[in-house]
Amino acid sequence: MLIVISFAFLGIGNTLMQVSLNPLLTVFVKGDKLASTLTLGQFVKAFDSLFAPYIAIWGATKLGMWWILFVIYLVVGIIGYALLAFDKIDEPAPTPVPPPSAAVSSFCSPTTSCSCTSSAS
Repeated sequence: MLIVISFAFLGIGNTLMQVSLNPLLTVFVKGDKLASTLTLGQFVKAFDSLFAPYIAIWGATKLGMWWILFVIYLVVGIIGYALLAFDKIDEPAPTPVPPPSAAVSSFCSPTTSCSCTSSAS
């Protein structure tokens, strides 16, 4: 049961890392370097996923602790969190969303007729 729970958390962490990479990098990297930086980030994630079983095998054979993989990932995660916590991230302000009535009126002009009716079937 511990193995299943451990690998479930590993998969959840991997998913969070993959999903959070794009929005974070778009704040730091601009222009034509964004695509290559995103590709490098996906490569690092894939490298991590590829070598996870080898780290677990090394821990099991050399140390008798297959779960050392999670300790290594925990240390790397804490270091990454600390580095991001000390870095100032200037997020752009969200653009205001117009109210729905303004969106509908932008499609209507004085020369066209707009009617919003629903038909019951």
